[in-house]
Amino acid sequence: GRAPTKIKTDLKKPIVNLACHPRLPVLYVAYADGLIRAYNIHTYAVHYTLQLENSIKLSGAAAFAFHPTLEWIFVGDRRGTLLAWDVSIEKPSMIGIIQVSAQPITSVAWLTTSRILVTLSKDGNMKVWKTRVIVNPHRPPMPANFFEPAG
Repeated sequence: GRAPTKIKTDLKKPIVNLACHPRLPVLYVAYADGLIRAYNIHTYAVHYTLQLENSIKLSGAAAFAFHPTLEWIFVGDRRGTLLAWDVSIEKPSMIGIIQVSAQPITSVAWLTTSRILVTLSKDGNMKVWKTRVIVNPHRPPMPANFFEPAG
């Protein structure tokens, strides 16, 4: 085989996590300052950047999970914040955000059979979430109301 290719990102910031899209040639790179970039795995060009408004501070993705339709990516932050992004559109948008814990989220998993999201925090606290889906395609979900505890 060929020698591995070293990816040179344009940012001189520490990388804290990586995730590959299950079907597309996209590599998600999470930086320590909370920025997440999606790179084309063949060309290493930036597809898009998952950004937040300046008032929300993150400390880097500790965990990633994909919705089975692959339209959404769930991100658990090292400050205990859970986020959801709609990556099915040309310019991805944040569709959900909630503070889950004061501890880092170490794992995020989507359970297809139950249609719920499970988060695990560093302190061992596990939480289960339902996602609110808005059926009106002309109105995006409200980020503050996207996640709700699942009993």
